Amino acid sequence: MKQDQQTAHPMLTWDEVQIQYRDEWVAFTEWEEDEHGDVIKGHVAYHHASRKVFYEHLKTNMRPRVRKIASRYTGNIKGPFFLGLCHD
Repeated sequence: MKQDQQTAHPMLTWDEVQIQYRDEWVAFTEWEEDEHGDVIKGHVAYHHASRKVFYEHLKTNMRPRVRKIASRYTGNIKGPFFLGLCHD
C-alpha cells in the first residue's frame, strides 16, 4: 500500500473493526499483533458476512497478489469449529 493510502486509511483497532464490521469476516494485509498473535490493529483490505464468499474472494482475487493476509471473524463462532491452514 502506498504511503498516501495509509494516511487516508489509518489502521483501525480491533475494537473499531468489531464495531464497523460486526459479524463479518475481515482480511488484513497490514496488521500489528499482541504477544499472543492476536490482531490488535490493522488495515482492513476486504470484508464480507458470508465465510464462503469471503474465502472465495481471498482465493481468487487477493491470494495471487498478496502474500501475507490475516483473516479474523468479528462475531461469535457457533457450532463446531475447524481451522484450515494453507501453506505455500
